[in-house]
Amino acid sequence: MIALSNPLSIQIKHINALFIGIITFFWSYGYWINDVTVLMQKPFIYRQLSILSARFFMLFGMSFELASVIVMVISGVGFYLALRTLAQEFYDISQNEITVFLLVLLGMWLFIYFRKPYDLLTAWLFTLAFYYVKTDWQKYYILFPIICLNRETAFLLILVFFVYTLREWKLVWLFTILQIVVFGLITFLLRYIFSNYPGDSVWIVPMDNLMKFIQYPWQTLLHLSIGGLLMFLVFKGWKSKPRMLRISFLVMLPILTIMYLVCGQSFETRVFWEVYPVASLLILDTIIWR
Repeated sequence: MIALSNPLSIQIKHINALFIGIITFFWSYGYWINDVTVLMQKPFIYRQLSILSARFFMLFGMSFELASVIVMVISGVGFYLALRTLAQEFYDISQNEITVFLLVLLGMWLFIYFRKPYDLLTAWLFTLAFYYVKTDWQKYYILFPIICLNRETAFLLILVFFVYTLREWKLVWLFTILQIVVFGLITFLLRYIFSNYPGDSVWIVPMDNLMKFIQYPWQTLLHLSIGGLLMFLVFKGWKSKPRMLRISFLVMLPILTIMYLVCGQSFETRVFWEVYPVASLLILDTIIWR
């Protein structure tokens, strides 16, 4: 269901975007204004889009740290506007503008620890990708290489695109292969160009993660409780929720969970930013329309 635009809704959108920008500034500034040197080592150096964007703002005399904060602020506002646009593809949000606003803040709270400058950029770009997979495949193809520059998890969108379009388009196999080629080429070039940088290309520490979960039982219990509540809200009334959201969630969450346990760090929930846009709208469906 697509909401009809009205002056009040547009005004609220602009006010919400302003507040998201202000909140994102403080969310980013205190964490990254002093030191972003961690981005200059592997695997972070491979996430080049936020670094290149920051270097653009440095042309105006900003420090790399401040430029990184500006990138995060723009990404936060972009994420809100993109999530609102995606929500309007399925729901009439004209009476629930504040809910989309709060869902953005919920994500920033859930994924606040160990946050990186490319996190909100990831949320923004993935939200746009979901929107274009549903509405405009040509724009999705333009956006996809940009997402590959941002994070290696871009491969998840290939799977979402394939599963979602499989029964609708005869050329789905060809364009899926083209995406694989683009992803593989960009990933190879990034790893080749930055191969001599310090750090590790990937972290494989499942046993370390398991031990941390055991060592901090109360934190683990809270971790599981919040996750369980979110899953309840996501899956309530599941069959009647939009197909696009359901497919994206089911394709991405299991893979991200495995990556979190094997390649991530315990309690570093920010690795779920990729799936959060669709998860948040599935939650929106539950709390507003169920």
